[in-house]
Amino acid sequence: MDKVQVFLDLPISTMILLAAGYLSYRIAFVGRNDSHSAVDTVFIATAFAALAKCVLALALWLPVPFQYEHLVRPAGLVAGTLTSIVSAFLWRNCIESWLFEALQRRDWLNADRHRTAWLSYLSRPPKVQLTQLYVRLKDGTCLLCDELHKFNDFPFGSCVLGEDGSVLMYPTDRKETPAAEWEPIAPPSKENMEWGNNLVYLPASEVAEIRVMLPYDAKALAAWERREPTDEVAR
Repeated sequence: MDKVQVFLDLPISTMILLAAGYLSYRIAFVGRNDSHSAVDTVFIATAFAALAKCVLALALWLPVPFQYEHLVRPAGLVAGTLTSIVSAFLWRNCIESWLFEALQRRDWLNADRHRTAWLSYLSRPPKVQLTQLYVRLKDGTCLLCDELHKFNDFPFGSCVLGEDGSVLMYPTDRKETPAAEWEPIAPPSKENMEWGNNLVYLPASEVAEIRVMLPYDAKALAAWERREPTDEVAR
């Protein structure tokens, strides 16, 4: 309680800036902070709070008419908080992926601090709609969701890929073994609407393999075809 009281005794402007920093951290890294330590959390939140503080300092530095001086600090706190939150959204949606891609293209970075390739994929999902989801279970059963875009407006979207490797999907086809033929599952229709949608949860402990299919990308294919084999590959 003493530590909480110390925080509550801080000036209100300081509390607002710290709260803005932590809120921005949560927005920027929600679902992606599994590998963050307490030190990471504190310093990242402080960085966002520092950005809000800079906006407040700028507001206090700008000249304003005397009759509006009492509004400068509240306006600066609001502007700083909004700037911090907007920067968190920008970091999450574009800056982070752009930065890592730029560093990797120049061979300055080969890791992104995620502990598994799956977490790395989830942290930077493709910018296009997946077309197909294939899941093979440890008992050999295979489930397929074809044409994922048809399920975009269903509850939970077309699918949910959990950080732990679990999957939530609407299967359209099933087979008991990888070598068997696909057996279609009755699609949603007016005839079976009273039964609802067939949403399947697959726990990570039962999943052996997950495959996702991306749409054809002419630009990426052209870039691949232009690549010349290196001497090492040629040998």
